[in-house]
Amino acid sequence: MPWNMTAVNAPSSSVKIPLEKIDPDTKAGVDEAYAYGLENPGQRFIVAFDTANARDTARNEIRSYCEAREDGRLTASIWAGFAGVVEGTTKFSQTETEVCKAPALSLSFSEYVKRSKNGSAPAATESPSE
Repeated sequence: MPWNMTAVNAPSSSVKIPLEKIDPDTKAGVDEAYAYGLENPGQRFIVAFDTANARDTARNEIRSYCEAREDGRLTASIWAGFAGVVEGTTKFSQTETEVCKAPALSLSFSEYVKRSKNGSAPAATESPSE
């Protein structure tokens, strides 16, 4: 072998799960959060998990579902971290703290907008008249 290579696990964001293998609860959760976000802009959703492995699996399923969703592709903002509750208020931290101990994701969703190669959104075009 001409190169000295070491195989490592790919980041979960680079592994795509086929749509039919994604947990139905993940699909329903994304769709519910997206619909809620349309009515309540600026909201993020905190989802706590029992283990970091469950959190990481969900992150990969969410990303895969958003890219292959039948009702249109979504852009997902996904932050992995930890959650906890203080005086009835859910807190989120990207690092584990005394309060935030449960593995969690902070999520928001928006409609996917395809960008041109120069990074700008395509110009709006009129529909052809019938």
